[in-house]
Amino acid sequence: MQNEVIQNKKERSAIIKRIVRWGMVVLVFAVVVGGLIWIVQQPPTDNSGRLVESGATLEHTKGPKGALVRLVEYSDFQCPACRSYYPMVKALREEFPSDLEIVYRHFPLERIHANANAAGRAAEAAGTQGKFWEMHDRIFERQDEWSKVPDPTNLFAEYATSLGLDENRFRADMISREANNKVQQDLDSGIDSRVNSTPTFFLNGEKIQNPRNLDEFRALIQQSIAARSL
Repeated sequence: MQNEVIQNKKERSAIIKRIVRWGMVVLVFAVVVGGLIWIVQQPPTDNSGRLVESGATLEHTKGPKGALVRLVEYSDFQCPACRSYYPMVKALREEFPSDLEIVYRHFPLERIHANANAAGRAAEAAGTQGKFWEMHDRIFERQDEWSKVPDPTNLFAEYATSLGLDENRFRADMISREANNKVQQDLDSGIDSRVNSTPTFFLNGEKIQNPRNLDEFRALIQQSIAARSL
């Protein structure tokens, strides 16, 4: 009798071990399959990608159309990194007036920069009165001021009047469907171009790694001009 009890215990123990072993196999399989599904569903995060043109009818450019080199920037006015690149891009505009076309496109990261969309619309509103780039510069230069307030509209209106713009028209244009659509169209084209951070630059249609300083940026432009001049 005692031998039978011992034998039954051994059999039960063996069954439990097999159940646990197969349970672990099933669990590992489920984790692997789940991981593969998650990876497939994730958007691409690499730095490769080609520029997708914006659906907007208006592009904000500096420099001659059809220039040897075209630099497209996706930027967020409230982004500190974009602010640090602003003087570099401005310097490039001045150093290569004949061979470089610069295009500014909005890419507001509203989840972390609550005022970015409003800043983009303010620049668009100024653009309707011919002062997009002037407002672009003013917004970046005063970033520390307007980025810290709940509603920067009045500050943007002050910038507009200081640039000689009609304030009432500016305020109306800032909340217009046209301004909102332009910002959204740029944002959509950035997403299609696999932009996932700001600033992101495309040089002649190819995404580039952000240069560390003006000298590196200048060298990239010079190399591209030389290659296109051959």
